[in-house]
Amino acid sequence: MTGTDLESMTRQVKRLKREAAEAAMALHDVAEECPARWREIPEKAQAAYDRHVAYFESRQQLDVLEAAGS
Repeated sequence: MTGTDLESMTRQVKRLKREAAEAAMALHDVAEECPARWREIPEKAQAAYDRHVAYFESRQQLDVLEAAGS
C-alpha cells in the first residue's frame, strides 16, 4: 500500500468518525425531546449503529495497514 492509499484511508476513517458522532448527537437530540419525538428513536438509533460499525471496521482496517507498514 502506498502512502497515498494510507492517507486516503486515514481521511475516510476521520470522515466516518465524524459521521458516527453526528448520528449519535442526532439520537441524543431525539431522546432529549421525548416523548414528543419517540417514534424517531428506532431510525436514529439504527443510523447511529450503522455509522459506528462502519467507523470501527474502517479503523480496524487502518490499524492493520499501519501495522503492516511499520
